[in-house]
Amino acid sequence: MMGTVDFTVDVVAPADFGPPELAAWVRLRAANPALWSPYFDPRFMQVCARHAPQPGLAVVHRGGTIIGFLPVQGAGTGFARPLGAPLSDQHGLIADPADMPDLAEVCRKAGIQVFPFTGLVTPPPGASALQTDVVWVADTLGDGSAWADWQRRTHKDHVRKMERRRRKAAEEFGPAHVAVGVTDPALMDRLVSWKAEKYLATGRHNIMGVRWIRAFLDELLADNAPDFGGELAVLWHGETPAAIEFGMRAGTVLHSWFPAYDSAYANASPGVSLMEGMIRASADRGISRVDLGTGHAHYKKYCALPALSLFQGEVTGSGLRAGLRRVGGAVSRLIERAPLGPLSAIPGKFGRRLDQVMAAEPDLAGRARGLAWAVVSYGAADRAGRPTAS
Repeated sequence: MMGTVDFTVDVVAPADFGPPELAAWVRLRAANPALWSPYFDPRFMQVCARHAPQPGLAVVHRGGTIIGFLPVQGAGTGFARPLGAPLSDQHGLIADPADMPDLAEVCRKAGIQVFPFTGLVTPPPGASALQTDVVWVADTLGDGSAWADWQRRTHKDHVRKMERRRRKAAEEFGPAHVAVGVTDPALMDRLVSWKAEKYLATGRHNIMGVRWIRAFLDELLADNAPDFGGELAVLWHGETPAAIEFGMRAGTVLHSWFPAYDSAYANASPGVSLMEGMIRASADRGISRVDLGTGHAHYKKYCALPALSLFQGEVTGSGLRAGLRRVGGAVSRLIERAPLGPLSAIPGKFGRRLDQVMAAEPDLAGRARGLAWAVVSYGAADRAGRPTAS
């Protein structure tokens, strides 16, 4: 029954999500192994919906039974994104894969003309020309020593190189150790400051400076429950933090989210040291899977294996907003195919940056500032060089 269309859709406020809906969500998630990420924990939806702009929950029914959920933001506008965008690294329908509703039909019945996605876990039936990206996952089985042994056997040269760098860093900056499960708001402030510096240097939009995003992350950190919430991992040299990462944990899965480091430690590869120490320390406290996200395979490959593919594309239906989106996409593709050299890549790159601004900023003033910065800083990421976790 994959891709079925014989259903109805109601778009409700996430605040109306009650015990019957929770029971259905738990049932559907348990039936779908692809929904293991903390992004598919109902508590992520509930916390995020208290802060994200225009949140909505499309509830899919058949014969009085809930067969799916699609959390969105921008509900009622015709142009919706996955709830939490641009933070929602994984998203999609919460549904049983044996009875997966057709995503395009869900959007149509929910009044959504345009639904762009960047981390869809289940591609729509018959979809083509979707871009894919690989998620890197460290399966630790809850044993930090076993994971470290695997890394040492598999990547001996990398391990020796990092041991040399750590010894040198300890001599220069003081003894190092990694702490996990940290919830200190002062360290969160430090992380946000470092991220702002990085966004400025690379010309990217400072999403952690957006009010609703910061409030959402702060609530995750403050309301950290025994089996769900936000937490920090910190690499210390002596009594000074050299690198910090904000992650989200649900059950025995930890999602690596926002890493940053003090540029004074750049030559010591603090980002990699933190990532490796975080994986081992998290495993020792019962985390069996650490999701390192997509991209940057040049350093993640030493800690994890490619675990699944995520899909990027969009559902475009009918209506004015859908028509304008199609025209814009057609013009962009026409320019990209033209023999203009490096200029051909500009529409695609700029369009992706603009989409991030539009997802993050809920009001016209914020979008105007983001657009202005995107224009002024265009090309800064290329000039600054490829971002790394060093």
